[in-house]
Amino acid sequence: MMNRPNIFRRMLSAVKGFGFKQWFFLVLNVLLVGGSIGCLAGLGSVSHALSTLNAAEQFRGQGDTRFAQLACYLPVDDGKSEEDILSFRRTWYSNWISVPSPPSSRAMPSRSSIPANR
Repeated sequence: MMNRPNIFRRMLSAVKGFGFKQWFFLVLNVLLVGGSIGCLAGLGSVSHALSTLNAAEQFRGQGDTRFAQLACYLPVDDGKSEEDILSFRRTWYSNWISVPSPPSSRAMPSRSSIPANR
């Protein structure tokens, strides 16, 4: 056991023999691993930032009707007024109503609720 050199001394002697390519790829790999760890930490911090995005599941409750949810992000400086939102809603609703429904023998859901499987 005394004849074997210490593992740190063996690693140090191996690193001393590195050429340019080995050093380049070692530094590149360390940077990539550090970036991956940083991305995972960032993802963990923002993954539950918008808890309201699962409101469609909560709204569904125990019913069979599935609901879709839409999220949009607006610039802080350029907010929308209630009139803009109401105008968009009316335009969207009138366009949605004008789409013909396919003939079906089963009962169609009411148009006051918008199911996700439509």
